[in-house]
Amino acid sequence: MFRESKLFSQIPRLIIISSIMLLFFSASYDNPQYVYAINVDEHYMKSKAQELDALPICVYHHLLLLYPSVDVRYVEDGSVKSFAGTMSGEMMSTITSAFIDFTYLTGELSYGAVLSTYTIILVPHPLTRLSYDSVLGYWPSPEDVREDLENYAPYGTYDSVFVVWYNGPIRLPYFGLGGIFINNGSTIYSVVTSHEEWVWRAGGRPGEVFLHEWLHGVARFFSSLGYIMPEGDADGAEIHGYVWTHEEGWTRYYRDLMQGRVWEPKIKAYTGITREMWSKHCSPNIERLRTYGDLIVRYNELVTRLNELQREYDDLERRYDELKARHYELVISYNETLTKFDELLKMFEDLSNRFSSLKKRYDELSRDYDILMGKYSSLMNDYAKLEENYTNLNKEYESLKLEHLILEESFKSLNEKYSSTMSELDFYKRLVFSLSGILIAAIIAIVSLLAVKKVKTS
Repeated sequence: MFRESKLFSQIPRLIIISSIMLLFFSASYDNPQYVYAINVDEHYMKSKAQELDALPICVYHHLLLLYPSVDVRYVEDGSVKSFAGTMSGEMMSTITSAFIDFTYLTGELSYGAVLSTYTIILVPHPLTRLSYDSVLGYWPSPEDVREDLENYAPYGTYDSVFVVWYNGPIRLPYFGLGGIFINNGSTIYSVVTSHEEWVWRAGGRPGEVFLHEWLHGVARFFSSLGYIMPEGDADGAEIHGYVWTHEEGWTRYYRDLMQGRVWEPKIKAYTGITREMWSKHCSPNIERLRTYGDLIVRYNELVTRLNELQREYDDLERRYDELKARHYELVISYNETLTKFDELLKMFEDLSNRFSSLKKRYDELSRDYDILMGKYSSLMNDYAKLEENYTNLNKEYESLKLEHLILEESFKSLNEKYSSTMSELDFYKRLVFSLSGILIAAIIAIVSLLAVKKVKTS
């Protein structure tokens, strides 16, 4: 069914070279301005594919927006949680190698009907927004990455866009999501999670997850044109009896789907996307460019201008918000100042009343002061008189003091005389006492003699 050509024999070598380049570039990721792109040699691939078929080749231009870093909040088990992290360089290398493998799978499995170019951009800022779906859980919707899509994938630039993000500890029921359209239905939008390293090496071709999600969009595009797709489109492998193998994964089913060779028992016909369908319609982007090419160019110009106006509006809105916030701060400050002014006014009135009361008290004290000053003057006059009297009394005191000294000297002299007189008096007392004793003894002797004499006489 599939004939190997020189084009596809180069796949392993190109994948290895691309992986080595990615490891080199991922080391430069610290520079937030760094963006790199690798494109398949489209002209070479076209010339080789045209050797297989004369029909025009469908060329898909793919963009990979890789978000190595996230900083998001989410709800798990009823609790609000936050996660900020960055995937390893090895994980980035694994993902980009798988993406490059996918671009080769498109040509290999379509038997050269579809060729791919690709651009890989390491988004220099973290993913900060996620949407929530009750079935799928959290995922980066086109609205969540709208600014990056407008910047990197404006209308008509790419046929498909893949967003790969680092989900870290956030538990999710899916590996990839597909079948979504952006840019008014002209671009296929798919989402792939980083998951864990072992998932990417669990078997099959590394790029299958990208191929699977892309085919959801491709199948729905062709279905919208009226073509019959297999039941389940990219999910229809088991329904139609295909078996997953470790070597090929589901690529046997994808090969038949991309070559219009999936047998649909319900309608008893082969379904899928034939080479003629690829050649005629290719992608929704090509289909619209064919129909509305000039309008799309004008539309892109208008979108670019609209984006510029939107940025200007955002700047004005941000400035307005800043001024509004400043105005709010000034209003608060004014109200606080007004409140303080009212408080100061009240304090002024209180101080004024207090001043009036103090003024009244001052007048009263002033009158009392005048009265006291009159009394003071009178007392000062009395004091002068007293001071004069004091001077006179002091003079008298000095005179009396002198007299006191004189009297004191006289007293000492008299005291000495008194002491001398008392000594003499004591002498005379002792003399009188002695004489009295002698006199009494004499009287007694005389009486005794008289008594004796009387006795003798009798």
